[in-house]
Amino acid sequence: MTNTKQASTPKQPKLLSAKVGDVVNKIAIRVVFDPYFESLLVPSVFVPLPRESRKTPPTYRIAQPVPSLTQFALMKQTRYTVTVEDLLGEVSSGIEELGSELRSWHDNLPDGLNASSKADEIDEAATTLENIAVPELSSSESVQVFFLPGFDLDSRPKRAAEIGQMISAITGAWRIRRAHWNRRIPAPRTFRRSKPSSANWRRRLRTGRRVLPVDDVIAA
Repeated sequence: MTNTKQASTPKQPKLLSAKVGDVVNKIAIRVVFDPYFESLLVPSVFVPLPRESRKTPPTYRIAQPVPSLTQFALMKQTRYTVTVEDLLGEVSSGIEELGSELRSWHDNLPDGLNASSKADEIDEAATTLENIAVPELSSSESVQVFFLPGFDLDSRPKRAAEIGQMISAITGAWRIRRAHWNRRIPAPRTFRRSKPSSANWRRRLRTGRRVLPVDDVIAA
């Protein structure tokens, strides 16, 4: 006699079965959804409630039925899918902003640092950013790209890393589009000139008639 264990189905998070009007805290929401819930579900689904103090965890009142994880993923895909042109525009403005900040930093260094190696590094970085030319694409080259923006971009290194992530997303989208185009374009066909077989030559000798290869018939 064999014992068979039935696969246990994972329990559904309590938040997904919560009712309209229930009050939940931010921790309970974050256990189910990622940080993007604040831009996708607040305040349409979760309405923030007043906090008694800064130490009190944020709480929310449920105003609409809580979406499923599949619905939330679709909302996120829809919200953060943009065109390559739009994302390139953010890359361009981000590079320009960083370059301007570094140039201002360099120009306002105190007298003791304006001739130091640190000043040279800042000047070189600012010049590099100022000389970057972001290509412009026509509307006919529109390509969709999914990009999730970062959080807490409160420093230059974090914003520079964010620009790098944007560029990676753009190049990845173009690779996918190029592969799609390559699949749609058929490979060039090669044709070989056929040669009469030895049997044809023997038949020519026997009958005295000229047997034309296929290519000769087409060309005739």
